[in-house]
Amino acid sequence: MFRTASKPKLFILSIFMAFFASLLISSTASAANAETAQPSANIVASGNPVGIAYAPDGVGFWVATNLGQVANYGNADYFGSLPLGTVTSPIVAIASSAEVDGYWLVSSDGSVFTFGNAQYFGSMAGRHLDEPIVGMVVTEEGLGYYLIGKDGGIFAFGLANFAGVDRQPSNPTVGISVNDAVSSGYFVAYRDGSVFVDDGLKGGFASPPAKLVSPVVGITSNNFANGYYLVTAGGDVFAHNSPYFGSLANARFTGTVVAMAVNPQGSGLVGGYVLATSGGGVYGFGQYINTTPPIDIK
Repeated sequence: MFRTASKPKLFILSIFMAFFASLLISSTASAANAETAQPSANIVASGNPVGIAYAPDGVGFWVATNLGQVANYGNADYFGSLPLGTVTSPIVAIASSAEVDGYWLVSSDGSVFTFGNAQYFGSMAGRHLDEPIVGMVVTEEGLGYYLIGKDGGIFAFGLANFAGVDRQPSNPTVGISVNDAVSSGYFVAYRDGSVFVDDGLKGGFASPPAKLVSPVVGITSNNFANGYYLVTAGGDVFAHNSPYFGSLANARFTGTVVAMAVNPQGSGLVGGYVLATSGGGVYGFGQYINTTPPIDIK
């Protein structure tokens, strides 16, 4: 049993919006002078933020910390956190599915924790890992998931299909995301921005962005068109076959970017995404909350 908790209180801040930019194969924002970015939300939870995931309707999201605490924002329901003091290995990611009202947490030792209607399909807990787990992604239907290690090792559970990956010992893996264009594919991102693309038939590599100022920390797919986004610790967002809505490049903000999530209700040129930072801020771009006009995150 997991301890239940009351809904965390969030200080309402002004919505940080970015103007829509044209569809680009690879892009990043630039500004003549750095300005302080105003967060769309402040994270109120014990520990350091490590991940962010959307609720199915795109009108709210969850943020997880390394201590297993989960904060909910917007219309995302709260399904629980791990009791403080019980986490033996730090939580490294939170994942969700557009078909499931709930979320999954994964720790660096490969343990998986489920909340709400999220199903448990297995984990790497108690099993040997050459390197710690750094990421997790759930299949579109919520009927399986992948865990990925720092060394590129992929572990598939439920209906998630393993299709191989190229390990690069000198280039650590930072994340994994499903390839929404095929039923059994995925993207794997490396710290230098290169991406292993599994299209369900054969794997191949996409070259890293030409202008990489800080290391890549995450990858997320765009819900259509075999596309994905890369995000860096410095707040750059690189869009591949995806609409670009803005980034924190050349903006002042507290901490570093640790994770990114794409609105699951977005499609075509309409949509948005959020970036979570170690300093406790969440920054939204485009139609990151699935309402028009945008609502305050409460």
